[in-house]
Amino acid sequence: MKEYIERVAIHELVNGLPKYQMFNYDRTKSLIGINPDDVDFGVDKMPAADVVEVRHGRWIPSDMGGGEPDEAYICSECGEPWVLNDGTPEENNMRYCPACGARMDKEDEHEAD
Repeated sequence: MKEYIERVAIHELVNGLPKYQMFNYDRTKSLIGINPDDVDFGVDKMPAADVVEVRHGRWIPSDMGGGEPDEAYICSECGEPWVLNDGTPEENNMRYCPACGARMDKEDEHEAD
C-alpha cells in the first residue's frame, strides 16, 4: 500500500537539521550533510498525488418516523438514510456510506455517566 506525506512536514523536518556538517578525515576537510535548499527544491518538483482524507462514520439505527426500528440506518457523516430489506449494514457488508464514502468504522458514541 502506498503511503502519502505532506510536503510541509518534509520541509519542516529538513530545515530543522544542521545545514552542513564539517568532517575531518586524513587532515582534509570534506563537506558532508545536506543542503535544505536542495531538498526543498527536489520535494517541490515531485508530482503530487490526488488523495482524499478518509472520513470515518457509523450507522445510526432509525425507524424513519414510524416504522420498525433498525429497518433504516443513517450515516453519521452525511445524514443520508438507507433502508435495508434484511439485516444490518454490517451483515450486508456496508463498510462505506454509498452517498459520501465515509468509512463506517467509528465506534458508537456513549453517554458519559
